Amino acid sequence: MHSSIPTVMERRSSRANRPRRVDFPEGLIGCESWRSFELRVEPEQPMISVLQCLDDPEACFLLVDPFNLIPDYRVRLTASDREFLRLGDVEEPAVFCTLTVNEDEGMITANLLGPLAINKRTGLGRQLVQSATDYSARHRVGSYVREVQDAGSDAQGG
Repeated sequence: MHSSIPTVMERRSSRANRPRRVDFPEGLIGCESWRSFELRVEPEQPMISVLQCLDDPEACFLLVDPFNLIPDYRVRLTASDREFLRLGDVEEPAVFCTLTVNEDEGMITANLLGPLAINKRTGLGRQLVQSATDYSARHRVGSYVREVQDAGSDAQGG
């Protein structure tokens, strides 16, 4: 079940850089009123997608294809999920995980327990809940150092 919106080849075309409408009729966990979004790939960071909420323009999520983090990542997609997403018999959804940037810890994590599944044909989405798994809601992806901290240490001679 490894695929994303848009595919690598599509990312190279200018058409793919246009936002794609995605609807989550049930909203997202903890944000049930956020249902309409635009999904876009950032040309400067092709591994990262941005999910911009249309219901609350200040809400925005960074997304990553979980298979880029863990090649053997498994998503449990029930028959009910497939029906809800209106997936055909052989159709697979695009799967994304949200990224969290924790400024206090200087860490970037991915939520592997609550992936987003999106029907690539219709733009219909659902947040899945993965249970009975060793995956984490805070899977460490990387770390970063804020420029402000770097500038401050340089100014102090460190």
